[in-house]
Amino acid sequence: MRMSGQVFRNMKKLRIYFFVILFFSISLYAKESIHFGVFAYLGYEKTKEKYAPLIEYLNTKLDKKVVLEVLTQQEMDNKIKNKELDIATTNPTHFLVVRHNTHLSGAIATLIENGNGIAVNSLGGIILVRKDSPIHTLKDIKNKKIATPSLKHMGGFRAQVYEFYKNNQNVLKENEIVITQIHQEAIKKVVAKEVDVAFVRDGIFEKMLVNNILNPDDVKIINEQKDSTHPFKISTALYPEWPVFALPYADKEDVKKVLSALLAFDSNSSYAQKSGIYGYDLPADYLVVEELARALRLPPYESIGLINHEDIWKQHKEDLIFVVFLLGMIVLYVIRTKKQNIFVDSLLSNIGDGVYGIDKDGICIWINQKALDMLGFRRDEVIGFHQHYKFHHHTIEHKEYKEEDCPIYKTAKDKQTRNCMEYFIRKDGTFFPVSLTVAAANNYGAIIVFRDITEAKNYETKLEYEVSQKTEELQQLNLNLENKIFEAIEQNKKQQALLEQQSRLAALGEMIGNIAHQWRQPLSVITTAISGMKVKQEFGIPITEESMTEVTDTIINHANYLSKTIDDFRDFIKNDNTQEIFNLSKVINDTANLLNATLNSNQIELILELDDTIMCDGYPSQFSQALMNIVNNAKDAFTEKNQEYKQIIIMTLQDANLIRIEVTDNAGGIPEELKSKIFDPYFTTKHQSQGTGLGLYICVNIIQKYFNGKISLENVDAIIEDNFYKGTKFIIEFEANQVNHKSHLFDNIK
Repeated sequence: MRMSGQVFRNMKKLRIYFFVILFFSISLYAKESIHFGVFAYLGYEKTKEKYAPLIEYLNTKLDKKVVLEVLTQQEMDNKIKNKELDIATTNPTHFLVVRHNTHLSGAIATLIENGNGIAVNSLGGIILVRKDSPIHTLKDIKNKKIATPSLKHMGGFRAQVYEFYKNNQNVLKENEIVITQIHQEAIKKVVAKEVDVAFVRDGIFEKMLVNNILNPDDVKIINEQKDSTHPFKISTALYPEWPVFALPYADKEDVKKVLSALLAFDSNSSYAQKSGIYGYDLPADYLVVEELARALRLPPYESIGLINHEDIWKQHKEDLIFVVFLLGMIVLYVIRTKKQNIFVDSLLSNIGDGVYGIDKDGICIWINQKALDMLGFRRDEVIGFHQHYKFHHHTIEHKEYKEEDCPIYKTAKDKQTRNCMEYFIRKDGTFFPVSLTVAAANNYGAIIVFRDITEAKNYETKLEYEVSQKTEELQQLNLNLENKIFEAIEQNKKQQALLEQQSRLAALGEMIGNIAHQWRQPLSVITTAISGMKVKQEFGIPITEESMTEVTDTIINHANYLSKTIDDFRDFIKNDNTQEIFNLSKVINDTANLLNATLNSNQIELILELDDTIMCDGYPSQFSQALMNIVNNAKDAFTEKNQEYKQIIIMTLQDANLIRIEVTDNAGGIPEELKSKIFDPYFTTKHQSQGTGLGLYICVNIIQKYFNGKISLENVDAIIEDNFYKGTKFIIEFEANQVNHKSHLFDNIK
């Protein structure tokens, strides 16, 4: 038994030794790791992806294991409070809070980012809006919706807020804030039109462009700052990059080793390439960040400290002015109270409406003379009595009018203003209609204003009868009017069809003249060639095979030219309204071919300055007709001029999506008093035998209806062959992809 007791005591000692050894082993193991906390400004996954290579690098340099902990600011604060972190890095303003709460001596190093291959040791914020946004300045952002990753981000919120502060704007008071947790999501919300503005830190914009997450044409930068030494776009001042700091309870030797490894971090290493971190430098001066935090009253500077008169005036100027104004108003009120009471009594006595007041129980407490006259009561018969039971207790049909249904009772209870028509009962028992307005008198009863509307009710009855009579007449008139409108519409359609036919016939007349000019020369050549052969035959001159071939080739070439002219003419008159993609230069050249002969016969030089790359989506035959009308208008203007040099220039150009065609002549210009009428239908400066006045009018309608464009004109000056000329420039403008799909030119002409 003694032996068993001894064994038991030995086993007990062994268990104690085991637990002691286990405790120290766990303690030693716990000290074998260094916990490195990082604020998750990019979200957990992306922040972990950025800092994991750095931790991997530190683990190659330190004996102890370095553990990465990606945390929100609140999580980081809690772990620091519980002494669960040794080293940490966060944004500069959060660092100020940690420094204040834990009595840090300062940072041990400052982050150097890799900014497109450049070492960057400072950060800023950027303010983005949509490209088409009407926002252009900080002032424009007032009352707009702003997306930000959080209110605690330095580059994603506080740097921007400081810019507004310096511009005398308060973002938190003047705007609605939307929290997105991560920077990229704030920009996406702007592009998706869910918010108006995005606050993000610098570099995020460029990273989204590189990763094809963002189109540069989707957004624009507000309040952009220029800094040739900084590789990223910014809208704010620059502040020192993230500090790395050691907590007071961290092992000093571990801190030294971590600092040494950070300062030795190679920007060309694989760790740097994976993380995008360029390296670490000696700690920067964070005084500028502290100034920002103090100005914005950010933690740990929420309290404003000592207040002097200047601070009070600066911060509460508007409130002080209001208080002084209010005190002045109170003094005036006290002085004028008696005068106002006299005025109110006089007003109530002389006002044209009946007015009285009741308490919360419906008892009449005051009434003016006009009300007494309409009701037929004396003042002592009303004051102190319940108004409802005095002159409002039953309806005109002699049914009981319950108090709870009375609008005066309801307003006295719910304080809602009411306007209605009621009947009051005179002292003699007769009824009269009143227009009634009931308003709450603060928390005490109500004020009632009423007017006798007996005459108005009689007139209303008369009007109702007259309206019923007029309604019957109007219904009959509407029936007749519908028939007349239908007839007018049908007549208008016929007139519009006739107008189109007139325009087409006028254009065909011009074309026939052009064909006549074009056919003269080839027909003359063919006739001459055949006549030459006939003369040789009559005089017995031998006709060689060579001369026969030459003559036949000449005839065939000119016959083909005549055939081509017929094809061009047919293309013009077929009135094809088919929409298609066409080359603008080709249509203009084809139209010019139809016009060349008649222009040459009038000694008019046609100059084409065309951009062969311009393509249009529309109706080429309609455009050809419009162009021909403009050129023929210029040709007719030359017939009235006796000048040596006549010139028409057609030029095409395209600026972005806007197509512009200019037709310029030197035919003397258009008198200023006629410029406003030149596009009117049937307006012409020619004799009636020479023009219909429809050409330019049709041009305007073609460009408007088929191309969604416009035609304008201006007088121009030109010097040709040392001679000065005045002329007219017609300008056609339309967007390349904004064609109005109309099947008929005159469908919408009214």
